[in-house]
Amino acid sequence: HNAFGKGTRVRVAAMLRAFKARYLLDADVRNALVTLARNGFASASLDRVLYTLTLRSDALLHDTVTELLLPAFERGRTEIDTATVLAWLREQLADGRMEKPWGDETATSVAQHLLATLRDFGVLSGAVNKRITPPYLSTEAFAFVAMLRQREVRSGDLLLHDPEWRIFFLPQLGVE
Repeated sequence: HNAFGKGTRVRVAAMLRAFKARYLLDADVRNALVTLARNGFASASLDRVLYTLTLRSDALLHDTVTELLLPAFERGRTEIDTATVLAWLREQLADGRMEKPWGDETATSVAQHLLATLRDFGVLSGAVNKRITPPYLSTEAFAFVAMLRQREVRSGDLLLHDPEWRIFFLPQLGVE
């Protein structure tokens, strides 16, 4: 029956664990997501909310956006490839930000998965040659993400200047 289209039950279990950790642990967030999904919240806006929650639960994916893609985009670079991500991963290792080194095969696989995930969330475009495409943040998605962030920062001023808006490539004026 393989409803998830995965090769093994172990892979399905891993996928479900990741899904639970990203979207279901906080009861308020889980209930809000169910309400949004059932009541016609635009799928593009829901994708931005899921993107936010995913980056919150995955430090490597978050750092890939904020420390690799965003600075490259700000310098006018729009192309990104596996070799660039691999070089960045090696820098993270050299800077002591990884517990232990990965073999070439593992590092390449991680780099490819990072790029694929960010393409799936619309931060990158292109099947083979990836381009940075800052995600559009609708007013509805912005409001929901702002509510999520407000729960953590507890201050309007801190929310306005929250560095987490960088995951959407938003400059300060864009947040305002």
